[in-house]
Amino acid sequence: MSKLTGIFVAAALGLSGPAHADTAAAVPGGPVPTVLSGAQEVPTVVTDTTGQVRLRFNRALSQISFALVVRNGVQVIQAHLHCARAGVNGPVVVFLFGPAAPPVDVNGLLARGTIENEHVVPEGPTDVCPVAINNVASLFQAARDGLIYANVHTTANPGGEVRGQVFP
Repeated sequence: MSKLTGIFVAAALGLSGPAHADTAAAVPGGPVPTVLSGAQEVPTVVTDTTGQVRLRFNRALSQISFALVVRNGVQVIQAHLHCARAGVNGPVVVFLFGPAAPPVDVNGLLARGTIENEHVVPEGPTDVCPVAINNVASLFQAARDGLIYANVHTTANPGGEVRGQVFP
C-alpha cells in the first residue's frame, strides 16, 4: 500500500495520525474533517444520508488530496466544492465526483483523489462568492474565510442531499 493510499484509507475510516511531511492544513493538526448533513442544506433536507470530506493542502498550495465518505447515500449523482457562506447556495468551484450515470448507492468511500490548479473552476467575485477563486491557493484562502462548502447531490435532491462548510 502506498503512503498516499494509506492516508486516504485512514481518512475514510476516520483515523488520524501524524501529518504528512509535505502538507499544510487550514488549522494546526492536519486535515480537518468536514461533517456533511441534510440540516446544513439550503433548504434543509430530511435524510438518513451523512458524509465527511477531508481536504489536505500541500505546502505549495498547488494540490489538495481529498477523501469523501458518504453513509446511506442513495442514487448519488455528483459531489462538489462550492463557494458561499453557510446558509447560502453558491457556484461549483471543484468537482469531487460525477456526474454519475447511472446514479450510485454508497455506504463508505465515494471518491478520493488529488485536486490541482487546472481542476479549479474559476469563479467570483460575485454576491455569494465575494472572492476570486482560480487556483488551489485562492481556494485555500476562501476555505479559511468560511466560503467553501462540500455538497453531495442525489436524484431525490439534485440541489444537494448533504452539505458541510469546510473549515468553518
